[in-house]
Amino acid sequence: MFSELHINIGPTLRVIESARRQIPAVSDSGKAQLRDVHDSLRHAGVVCFCLAFERMITTIFPRALSRQSSIRIYQSSICFGLYPILKHRYHTSQNIREFNQERLPRSCTRNIQYAFDPVNIAATNRPSNLFSFLRPENVSLPNFQHANSIVPPSLGVPWPTSFPSCFQSKYWEEMEETTRAYTQELLAQRPGSYQAKYIEAMIDAAVSLLVNTAPMGNLTRMKVLAKLYVFFFVSDDLVDSGNRVMMIPSHIEGKEEQGPEYTVYNMLAKEILSEDLVQGKRLLESVISWTSATQQTPPETFPTLEDYMSYRAGDVGAYAVFRSMEFACNVSFSDADFEAVARLRSLCERHFLLTNDLYSYAKEAVAEQKHGASVLNAVRVVQRLMNISEDSAKAIVRQLIWDVERQMNEEYERLLPGAPKSQLTCARGLIVSAAGNMFFSATCARYARVIEGSRLHT
Repeated sequence: MFSELHINIGPTLRVIESARRQIPAVSDSGKAQLRDVHDSLRHAGVVCFCLAFERMITTIFPRALSRQSSIRIYQSSICFGLYPILKHRYHTSQNIREFNQERLPRSCTRNIQYAFDPVNIAATNRPSNLFSFLRPENVSLPNFQHANSIVPPSLGVPWPTSFPSCFQSKYWEEMEETTRAYTQELLAQRPGSYQAKYIEAMIDAAVSLLVNTAPMGNLTRMKVLAKLYVFFFVSDDLVDSGNRVMMIPSHIEGKEEQGPEYTVYNMLAKEILSEDLVQGKRLLESVISWTSATQQTPPETFPTLEDYMSYRAGDVGAYAVFRSMEFACNVSFSDADFEAVARLRSLCERHFLLTNDLYSYAKEAVAEQKHGASVLNAVRVVQRLMNISEDSAKAIVRQLIWDVERQMNEEYERLLPGAPKSQLTCARGLIVSAAGNMFFSATCARYARVIEGSRLHT
């Protein structure tokens, strides 16, 4: 039966088949370094102020503070020491309420309102002891100076993965401010009025994805990326309007600047290229490619899961996210570097799309029931190919993700001996992006709203 998927998932096949039988059939480097120092000092100043403010508040109003769980208290610019690693447990709405009652420190992370696990069937053969560089005690690498380490279970986020932790940009508040101002600037150029809920949805979509999947950039680069992402989402919303002033070109013409009708894109492209010509050009090409992929009409069926993933790879946006990570890291990658990490990049891309599909499936299924929208999702492909239930298909996709994680770790370990710094930075960045995408997916409001018991705050 598993041969119908036409995908090599290694030794986990026997485990999955056994489990299935038990399942019911249902830029300039100098300038960049100075900016890095400035960004770090600026953030450190904010943290010091907040620590002093916290001491004052807890001294004067200790009882009142204990009742106000919404008060944000900054603990440190690096948060991994704050969060104990909790044993994984299956999360119900009761579990989530218990996590909230524990009031673990949340001050260094962007506020989350939802958290959920889309798989209702307990699975076996979960990998462990992988990605040692992501363990909280090992995250003092220079690559992570602009990011906070997060152990998701300590925030009440189900974390059924082999990633010990994930990262989030320290500058998420500044990015929210930049994105809000830029969103209002963009919408001012469009006819009609827009509800505050629409504006906030655009801001959240851009910031939440970026701060988690490309968290290692300095403040300047993260602000530029935030503007690019919100412009992508606004542009995607206008794809049928024909208003090219507010759109991203859907094809690559071999030059940095597109036709004069793409006014906003050209202005933003100029800003990106002035920051880093080489990485900026690669980034813009990836976004244009992503735009083109999202405008294609997908096939109604796929003969194998491999065929589906080959198609979905362009549509899901992983390539653009990885280019964003490279731009954020501000490291020059040669053709040899790209070749060396090609297999790891392919595995991370697969992990990215399978994770996205697993966590977004419930939302897509509801949209299908209510509005007749088509479902383009690995869960549905597996369900149809194997003639099994949705729950069984989701459990299999989870096992596929775990198998990809094993392969990612093996490839990373293979690269370690003798690899130059640039290759290691790229390899770690790819894995950090994949882990961040899982945290983004598990806390994404758009995905979670249809899941009962997923709301963390009432």
